[in-house]
Amino acid sequence: MRHHRKRYLYFLIISALASNFLLVPYLFATEEYYTVQVANLNKIAHAQKQFDFLIQRLKEDDLDYLRIERNDKFYVVRIGRFEDKARAERLLRVIQSVVPGAFIRKDYIKKENIVKLYTKASTKDNDKRTPDHEKNSDLNNKAVVIGIVKEKSLISSTFLGMKEERYLSRLVILVEETEDVKDNPNVLKGKENQAVTFFSEEDQPTELTGKRIKALTEYKGDKRSRLFWIRQIEVIN
Repeated sequence: MRHHRKRYLYFLIISALASNFLLVPYLFATEEYYTVQVANLNKIAHAQKQFDFLIQRLKEDDLDYLRIERNDKFYVVRIGRFEDKARAERLLRVIQSVVPGAFIRKDYIKKENIVKLYTKASTKDNDKRTPDHEKNSDLNNKAVVIGIVKEKSLISSTFLGMKEERYLSRLVILVEETEDVKDNPNVLKGKENQAVTFFSEEDQPTELTGKRIKALTEYKGDKRSRLFWIRQIEVIN
């Protein structure tokens, strides 16, 4: 009986050692890479919006390994997978032109944590879901917005990917309601109770902050640089 127990004990020890040996390659299979972190969000829908925004604003060559990762209770939007930090820094400069708060971090990339990974095929799928009036920048996309100006600031046009530098007014407006403009699709419909960013080529007064306004808006630009533009601003009660 003792002999059998010893043999069983030896078997357990050898099995444990063998299993640990087999686990070693697995444990070290996931390497650390330099990557650009764009956002850390608590809802997948918000991460998806950031994901889509980057697809619209960045060139195809800069979208390699764009992904959404699940990190505990958060969804992290990251781009790139580099062994060389210098390459990550070059990508960071590009991304910061559209997302100034982006930064580099070195981390493990685990496939099981990736919720969504960018591919050219996924872009085609997005195009299928894109409304016709958003695909064609030549169409008029005007609407009237009524809402509260939550924030007003100046921004260089170069941060929006424009070659010619000039300063633009940036207004963040909490949309209360919208009105249609004849013969124009209302691209603001459905954005009620949301904060939407608008741009103006005119220097809008700082006093607009906190005011309720009514204005004409237009959604224009090419596929990668469509923005909401605002003019004819009127302060209302």
